[in-house]
Amino acid sequence: MEDFIKPLSSELENIYFIEGFQRARYPYSNSMLIGDSLIDTGISHRRLKKLKTHFPIKKVFLTHWHEDHISGNYLLKGAEFHCHSKDKIPIENVDKMIPLYNVKNTPIEDELNSLIKLLRMQNIKVDTLIDDNNIFNIGDQLKLKVIFTPGHTAGHCAYYELNSKIAFLGDIDLTKYPYYGNLDASLIDFEES
Repeated sequence: MEDFIKPLSSELENIYFIEGFQRARYPYSNSMLIGDSLIDTGISHRRLKKLKTHFPIKKVFLTHWHEDHISGNYLLKGAEFHCHSKDKIPIENVDKMIPLYNVKNTPIEDELNSLIKLLRMQNIKVDTLIDDNNIFNIGDQLKLKVIFTPGHTAGHCAYYELNSKIAFLGDIDLTKYPYYGNLDASLIDFEES
């Protein structure tokens, strides 16, 4: 097994922490694999390709639309994608990220476009819209609960596996940088989450 794939539960098999490249420093993120379901795809293209050789990934649950969490979506085009309705538009159309970051006609626009190109980001169809308290069965043993945690983005969600009591928070706790200036971010919602 690859060293970036780390089992999280000795009692329940098939729950893994997937460490993003460069310890998930931007433009990468961490992921969690629960059975055949992956939370976020930004671990790096190379790591995602290796992960797919060990595990079939049938479902992808996205915490939010930021590029460091969705950059590997295109490598899983056969999977069923899940996200909150408020984050659907930039996931299905990555060109919508620029207006949401409010960097149009600034030097940052060129940098962000270069990063999107470098990460080979592509539009991906969202198959299932999720909302707070939705529960998804993953295989026979595992149940994934959606926890709506807006603020970082309007549709940010965390996930909680009910049997193992393991949570994946996405970007709900960014100690150094809890808030970004994207237009759909809200400090009030972030504090309430």
